[in-house]
Amino acid sequence: MASYWVLVTLAAITVFSPGPGVVVTLSNAVRYGFSKSFSGNR
Repeated sequence: MASYWVLVTLAAITVFSPGPGVVVTLSNAVRYGFSKSFSGNR
Protein backbone atom coordinates (compact mmCIF):
# COMPACT_ATOMS: atom_id res chain seq x y z
CA MET A 1 0.00 0.00 0.00
CA ALA A 2 2.93 2.36 0.61
CA SER A 3 4.04 1.97 -3.00
CA TYR A 4 0.60 3.04 -4.13
CA TRP A 5 0.90 6.41 -2.38
CA VAL A 6 4.36 6.93 -3.84
CA LEU A 7 2.90 6.32 -7.30
CA VAL A 8 -0.01 8.70 -6.65
CA THR A 9 2.35 11.40 -5.37
CA LEU A 10 4.71 11.10 -8.35
CA ALA A 11 1.78 11.11 -10.79
CA ALA A 12 0.35 14.27 -9.18
CA ILE A 13 3.72 16.02 -9.37
CA THR A 14 4.03 15.07 -13.04
CA VAL A 15 0.52 16.23 -13.89
CA PHE A 16 0.75 19.58 -12.10
CA SER A 17 4.31 20.53 -13.13
CA PRO A 18 4.55 22.93 -16.08
CA GLY A 19 5.85 21.62 -19.36
CA PRO A 20 8.51 23.28 -21.50
CA GLY A 21 5.90 25.16 -23.55
CA VAL A 22 4.51 26.81 -20.45
CA VAL A 23 7.98 27.77 -19.26
CA VAL A 24 8.83 29.35 -22.64
CA THR A 25 5.53 31.25 -22.72
CA LEU A 26 6.05 32.58 -19.20
CA SER A 27 9.62 33.64 -19.89
CA ASN A 28 8.51 35.41 -23.09
CA ALA A 29 5.69 37.10 -21.17
CA VAL A 30 8.17 38.44 -18.64
CA ARG A 31 10.59 39.50 -21.35
CA TYR A 32 8.23 40.96 -23.99
CA GLY A 33 4.91 41.50 -22.22
CA PHE A 34 1.88 39.25 -22.09
CA SER A 35 0.32 40.20 -25.43
CA LYS A 36 3.53 39.46 -27.34
CA SER A 37 4.37 36.23 -25.53
CA PHE A 38 2.38 34.01 -27.92
CA SER A 39 4.04 32.97 -31.19
CA GLY A 40 3.41 35.08 -34.26
CA ASN A 41 2.77 38.36 -32.42
CA ARG A 42 6.30 39.75 -32.34
